[in-house]
Parts: sequence; structure tokens; C-alpha cells
Amino acid sequence: MNSLAKINDFLSSLVLKTKWPVGGLSLCLIGLAGSGCHSVESPVASGVGQVANSSALSAEQTIIKGLWQQTDQVIAKMGRPQRLYKVVPAKTALIVVDMQNGFCLPTACIEIPDSRKIVPNINTIAAACRTADIPVYWIRLNNSSSSNTAGLWPLFQPRSPSSPDRPNPPEVFQDSGPATEVYKELFVNDSVDVQVSKNRYSALIPGSSSLGKLLKDAGRDTLIVTGIGTDVCCESTARDAMMLDLKVIFVADATATVNPVFHEVTLMHVKMFFGDVVSTEELLGEVRNIKK
Repeated sequence: MNSLAKINDFLSSLVLKTKWPVGGLSLCLIGLAGSGCHSVESPVASGVGQVANSSALSAEQTIIKGLWQQTDQVIAKMGRPQRLYKVVPAKTALIVVDMQNGFCLPTACIEIPDSRKIVPNINTIAAACRTADIPVYWIRLNNSSSSNTAGLWPLFQPRSPSSPDRPNPPEVFQDSGPATEVYKELFVNDSVDVQVSKNRYSALIPGSSSLGKLLKDAGRDTLIVTGIGTDVCCESTARDAMMLDLKVIFVADATATVNPVFHEVTLMHVKMFFGDVVSTEELLGEVRNIKK
């Protein structure tokens, strides 16, 4: 099959896979072919730097594989290393973005099904960070109904994209209600972890949250990014972090979104322009080998 035919088949598959009225796709996260790390349940990557036989790849996987190869080739041509940053415990913080009931529960108003698949990786990363004295910040979308802190966001998501029978997002992500709480399968250590409310996609844009001040007060200049959605709140926060001279380490298989293409392309953007992209395995190997 030629490249054009593969692309046409792939575009057709987007329509067939659509479950959300807004065009969201059923998730089947695709590996980061050739990138040195891979996503959850990757059918592409069989190990670091190892890619399955091209003849066995779907059109979707073939396209993403090619885009990853181009991304890494451009980075190599610029003479830039594949990794820019290392974890230094005294300078590093972990953020877990928007892993809340309103996104993670099967009945959530904005359900991201694969948010539940990344829970084990996030719990493992958080535990390793605590052991290494790296602080853990749980970022929560949590507006105030009395202060109208949601801004323009309700214009973009006025109703649930998951089902018309579910609550409207602007009505539930506020006032510390149940939808704003951290998803029950995640372990939050209240004695050392910090929960931070935000009112914008980015937790670092001025006025969104207290995260920037917390990082500055703690002397942290490196941010490990996990959570959801890869392409919205995680990416927005990562972009602002880099622009504020914070070093970003973005964990590919500890982030998720509603669409595998959005997920992979976002990872490419981050790696090209905003930070390192690593796997949970790679990150844990680094954090666990830190000598105190």
C-alpha cells in the first residue's frame, strides 16, 4: 500500500473510531517509535529503540512512526542530545495534572478512559519521588463559582462530550466539589504531598494557581510532568514552564488524552521545543539510582 492510500485509510479510521460527539477517539495508545520511550500498551515499540516489523503496522502506526523518525532526525541535525536534563532531587518537583474524578471516573463528565491506565505509573513515580525527597504536587482544576474564575473555558466545553446525560463541566469543576477531587485509585500522601487548585489549562500562567510560587520557594527548577490531558493542560503547563526557564521532563506513558494522534503529536512538540520526553521506566531508573 502506498503512503497516500495509508493516509486515506487512517483518516477514514478516525471517523469509524469516533465515540465522542466532538470527535474524540477510543484510545489505543501508540508507541513512540524510534524515540527511546513508548506509551502505554504499545503495539509498536517492543523495547527501547526496537520497533516492530513495518509490514505489521497499521496505517495509523506507520504515520506516527514516520513522524517520530522525522522529529528525532531534526533534533540530531541540530546537534542537540536526545536528553537535555537529569533529575537532581534538590532541584526537581513532580506534578500530577488533573487526575480528578471529573476526568477519570467511568461516569465522568469529561471522561478520558486511558487516564485510568496510567494510574499505576503515576503512583509508582510519586512513590519513587517521595523516597528521593522530590516533592509531589497534585494539580486540580477547581474554579470558584462566586468569583467567576473559569474565564472563557465554559465557552469551549459547555456540555459533557462523553454523554448528554452527564453534568456540564463548568458546573462541577468548582468549589472543591466531588469532580475536583483526586481520583480514588491514586495515592496521595497528605503528610508530604501538596494539592494545588488551578483555574486555567496551564498551572503556571499568572493568576492560575500558586504552583509557580511554591516551586520558587522550594528552589525547584525542574518539573516532571504527568497526568491529563497530554495535549491540553499537561502541554500548556509544560510550555509555560519552559518559557519561565523551568526544565521539563515529560513522561510519555504517565500522560494520556482522548486521542492517540493528539497524544503522540504533543509528545513530538514537547520533545522538539519544550523539554525531554521519557518513559516511566527510564525515569524510575534515574530516580532510584540517585545516591543520597
